[in-house]
Amino acid sequence: KTTRYEFPFDIDLKEFCEDSVIDTNYELFAVVIHKGTCYSGHYYGYIKDIDHIGTWIRPPPPPSSAAKSSNKQKPSNTNSNNNRNSTKNDSTETDEEISKKIELIKTILLSCDDWFTIDDLLKTYRENTTVPWSRTRNSNGTFTKFLRNHPDIFHIDDKRVQLIEQMDIDENQMDYESSQIDKTDINSQENEHWFCFDDSNVTCVTQQHIQRHYGLSDCAYMLFYRLKNNRNKNESTMDCSNTLYSVPQWLIEEISEKNKVLEEKREIYDKHQNQLSVIIYPSEWFEVIDNCRLNLNSNNQVLFPDQYGEHKFDKRTKTNEFISNFKDIYGKDSHFYIAKKLRSGQLHIISELKNVSDDNITLDKNDLSNNPNIIVFKYPSILPDTVIQGEEFEPIMLNIVYGFPDAHIHASRLQTIRHVSKNTTLFELKEILFRDFYQYDDPQILRQVRMGKLNLEEKNNRKSRREYKIDEEKQTLAQLYLHDGDTLGIDNKNSFVPSWKDASSNIANTGKNHLSLTIKNNIDTINTKPMTCSCWNTTLIGEVKLMAIQAFGLSLDPSMCRLYIDDDSDLADIPLYDHQTVDTINFRENNTNLCLKSGQALKENDLMICIQSDREPNLLELIVDYSMTLTDLWNLIKQKLNMDENDNEYHLCEMKSTLINDGSPLNDFDQTLLVNGLTNGAQLTIRSGSIAPRNHIRLKVFKIINQYYKPNEAIHTRPKFEMIELTQRFELPITSSFNALRERIAKLIDFKVPSNYTSDTQPLEFIRLYDIDDNQPTTIVHEPVLTTLKQAKVRDLCSYAFEILPHPEYLSKKDLLLNIVYLKDNTNNYFQHKFELLLPLRDNAIAKYDYLEQHILSHLKSLLNNDIIKITLARYFSDRGQWMIIDPSATTKKTKITNVNLKHEPYKLTDFTVIGVLEGENLTGEDFETEFDQIKRKDIDVEKEQKRMNREKNRTDNDRNQQNGSSGRRRSPQNTMRINVDDFDN
Repeated sequence: KTTRYEFPFDIDLKEFCEDSVIDTNYELFAVVIHKGTCYSGHYYGYIKDIDHIGTWIRPPPPPSSAAKSSNKQKPSNTNSNNNRNSTKNDSTETDEEISKKIELIKTILLSCDDWFTIDDLLKTYRENTTVPWSRTRNSNGTFTKFLRNHPDIFHIDDKRVQLIEQMDIDENQMDYESSQIDKTDINSQENEHWFCFDDSNVTCVTQQHIQRHYGLSDCAYMLFYRLKNNRNKNESTMDCSNTLYSVPQWLIEEISEKNKVLEEKREIYDKHQNQLSVIIYPSEWFEVIDNCRLNLNSNNQVLFPDQYGEHKFDKRTKTNEFISNFKDIYGKDSHFYIAKKLRSGQLHIISELKNVSDDNITLDKNDLSNNPNIIVFKYPSILPDTVIQGEEFEPIMLNIVYGFPDAHIHASRLQTIRHVSKNTTLFELKEILFRDFYQYDDPQILRQVRMGKLNLEEKNNRKSRREYKIDEEKQTLAQLYLHDGDTLGIDNKNSFVPSWKDASSNIANTGKNHLSLTIKNNIDTINTKPMTCSCWNTTLIGEVKLMAIQAFGLSLDPSMCRLYIDDDSDLADIPLYDHQTVDTINFRENNTNLCLKSGQALKENDLMICIQSDREPNLLELIVDYSMTLTDLWNLIKQKLNMDENDNEYHLCEMKSTLINDGSPLNDFDQTLLVNGLTNGAQLTIRSGSIAPRNHIRLKVFKIINQYYKPNEAIHTRPKFEMIELTQRFELPITSSFNALRERIAKLIDFKVPSNYTSDTQPLEFIRLYDIDDNQPTTIVHEPVLTTLKQAKVRDLCSYAFEILPHPEYLSKKDLLLNIVYLKDNTNNYFQHKFELLLPLRDNAIAKYDYLEQHILSHLKSLLNNDIIKITLARYFSDRGQWMIIDPSATTKKTKITNVNLKHEPYKLTDFTVIGVLEGENLTGEDFETEFDQIKRKDIDVEKEQKRMNREKNRTDNDRNQQNGSSGRRRSPQNTMRINVDDFDN
């Protein structure tokens, strides 16, 4: 960590420059400051007005450390005394013992000039004392808390601590240095105009402000210097006649025009950002409930009268001016109350909107910015004095479940939803609930009553209830962190509730509550006044819609309109079902606002699906039955968008706001929309490309039509294949085997089994499959009995090649198909003949040398028609152009010759491994070499030498960079870029 870093305002680079360089004096003209950590922070900068073209006013000097210290100590003394008194009363330690602890900590901190982390400080403290901190933890609390209890001594910054007196010493030293600089350089700094650019804030500063960063946490991140002699010292302002500073007229006009457009956009943006939507209610609409809630006093739908409803204001409007305008509209003797909307849609008075002493306070500085609801009481009506006001008295809506043995007897008259002020204690709530249940007071029985917070979704009944302790009954509901919608259970110690969820469902009036709704009219563009109504939370959306149609005076069929949530959430675009109840609406932040829009109403089994595409219409809305299959939906979309029914080169994807890209494609074509995960309001998009059905994959298949060697004589090398792709893609279930693919291929090419084979022989046995890599067949696909495409990890649109064999072939999992070359010519030493050898291996067998030799000899005898006494086998490695003699005797002593597995190191026999066969004994790898192998090895050596030279060149460049001051590493050499410091004006 850098504790103090100083940088000069003028620097002479003469000692670093060549003798031919004359101008070596540079001046600082810009500083970039970083505030924060290496993981996050904020950048701002200082720029010097070299030509004095800006309006600069000398700012007041920075506050001295003495003033800062007094400001720090004044409030902290009181807190310190209070903390000490509380510590003295609550702890068993004396002031003398506490002073010893403080002195020891101060001694440790004074030993270091820098900040101390709290963890390191505690570790050092433990090393210098015999009394562990844990013994005094009950009296002093944690170590951090002990330090915070003495703010006049210790200064804590996040997880670091430093003595206040150390900070004062540093600041005094800085002030002294700054004062000395000011005294000596005050005349030279008179013409130094600096500006601080911090986001959109620009302020005037001096060198003194910049110098204070020498020892602060806001360190200089980047410094910019320019040649000092290039500045025209005789001119204090910029001479626009000079061609160096002249600006073309067209550029000035273009900048002026763009600034004008920018100002218009900024004005629109500021207007939008400072817009405050406020709903104004008349007082005669409401009745007071429980002395804290205002509920609509009529169950009939009501339109907002003139001058009421939703209005938009500017947050920057001054409060007194706003009230004055309101009184001009509603009357001078009117009273205006700011109210908060509750989850039930009812209102709770927060405060009265009154004139303030400070005329500059705007609307965004009062309660109206957080609670944009105003109730107007026109004279002579007035808010009753019994109404409790204030945010601390805000009611909380709680669900109550009674677990008393005789709860079913009183169920008809019990209120299971209670609105209780959040400053009510839990004991006071228990008294209220007990009195409502038993209709009398009995302190003795009340002591047996207990309460707990319920989680009705928990299946374990013991874990579904968290019982409150007796000490917690003294706390308020806010202190217990209870919120709207929480459920409390009440019973006595003698009762046993087997299931709290069943107990809540046995009460007749569970969940029944009044709600106040505000509905906007988005159908009629002329009459846009909203309406409000009061209803039960069990009211159907269809009934609410009928009330809105009647209130707005619309001659509209209810089946041709629907209700939406009126907010900016993702649910605002999803229509509500007519059969669902009001309490199922997921209102956000107590916003019980709805809006009426045109469109087909949704029945119980309907889904609204929106499809986006590049065709007309770009946004297609469909109302479909949720039991419709995905195939039927796709055909309906093609019909609406005038697409070809046989065009399958497109697919559907669901768009979700939580995902940056589209979701996975919808491909369960035979299943319903619900099985495919589509819900009401789903947003779909059409993407190009066909997809396979669910649990299916599509395979690309190529037919091998020819194979050749380069050169033609090198038959021991890997052949090149010529292939053509079949036009048809093979679509198979992922539970199929590769035999199903062979069968489909044989059926497509109409392959017939030759007549010389038995009737049991199948066409698929003549089809050999290859995996494809880099557009060339690589390995043969064996056919394990129980292996499926899914188990083989075959992906969609994988490629396979096939060839037709002249004979049936059966390849088990461990069988090997080898290429055998034999009989070399006498001119170029190339092998003349080649054949494929199937080496069948049983499940537990290994590839032994004797077994391989026996199979090769039997094939050679049938091909050459003569007896071969002794042969030598060699394995060819095409990647390095070398032959390795297969000598099972050259093995470790622990391995028996008869148990050598040729599929393992060093031979590693696999499919298509080339085995050379020559007659004779004691042959070497050179006897098997061909002219091609020698050329191959020379090319490999050239390539290795080239790589070696490149590595040597990189090392040389890296060493040169290190000599030039670059910190490059040999493992990852980097080219450094030099920047020649020069004047930015040239």
